[in-house]
Amino acid sequence: MWIDNILTRSFGAYETRARLYPALLISAPMFGVAVGEYGVSLDLKHGLFALFVAFGGLYLIANIAREYGKRLENQLYSKWGGIPTTQLQRHRDVTIEAPTKLRRHQFLSEKLNIPFPSSTEEEANPNAADTIYAAGTRWLLEHTRERPKFELLFNENIAYGYRRNAVGMKPLAIAICLGATGWLIYSTGIIHAKGINRLAATHLTPGDIGSLTISVGLLLTWLLFFTQRTVKTAAFSYADMLLRACEIL
Repeated sequence: MWIDNILTRSFGAYETRARLYPALLISAPMFGVAVGEYGVSLDLKHGLFALFVAFGGLYLIANIAREYGKRLENQLYSKWGGIPTTQLQRHRDVTIEAPTKLRRHQFLSEKLNIPFPSSTEEEANPNAADTIYAAGTRWLLEHTRERPKFELLFNENIAYGYRRNAVGMKPLAIAICLGATGWLIYSTGIIHAKGINRLAATHLTPGDIGSLTISVGLLLTWLLFFTQRTVKTAAFSYADMLLRACEIL
């Protein structure tokens, strides 16, 4: 897609897909109203010009998305019981089978030149154990940046960042969807000062229908898909993939 190529070359793949796209998705209902209700032209030439002018604004909203996403991340880690990569390395966590976990501990222990805790040591001092697991995670992060060798890991990281940042901005997104839907219902005469005009609903133009479909559809998407549960799924998928890198390295 041409717009994805332009944004990726300008901002990078992660910045575009994990930070810009959630922020741009929020504005989709407003674009729907502008195009469907008022016939605003968004042709290729004007789109490119607007994109060029708006680069500063796009960078700003990418940073806003990241900020809200990081704030949410800290809350979620506390709610989940710790960082996913740390949880998956704990002996008391049974997500990963014990032999595989031990093999990865031994690998990271050799790379960091520090002993990893046994299950008894972890139970006696869980905070100290978590510190060592976090150090192992940091080492993996620094040694899995090579692409395309770790392309799947990179894509998992994007998926997690996208969902996290989207959920971080969810209240604003819902407010915009509701505002766009309300404006469309009001401007088409379905709702007016005296009540509801059911007849007006039968005279909606294709543009009106398209705009309402976008606004309502996105509202349902924000409510049903962008949730803490879907963020958790992506977070643990990424954490599992990162720890799998021990086998490759």
